[in-house]
Amino acid sequence: GVDSCITGEHHAYAQPENDSDIVIDTIVGGKSFRCHAWMISQAQEFMDLIKFMGEEIELSIPGEGLLAHILRTGAELSE
Repeated sequence: GVDSCITGEHHAYAQPENDSDIVIDTIVGGKSFRCHAWMISQAQEFMDLIKFMGEEIELSIPGEGLLAHILRTGAELSE
């Protein structure tokens, strides 16, 4: 799963190697997500990619994860 957040007890699937990582409550566009620091970094890199290549690519991310929310929120703000 490409969601960059914790859903339930884990990421998209069990990742026991990350179970001891600190969970950070993160609010983006008024919605709260539970993330590990590396997930927040991944989301920031995603936003950087959109800024750099946004006119060259077309993306669709299904679901309710952080990256999908960032994409939807950004699209709403640009309208």
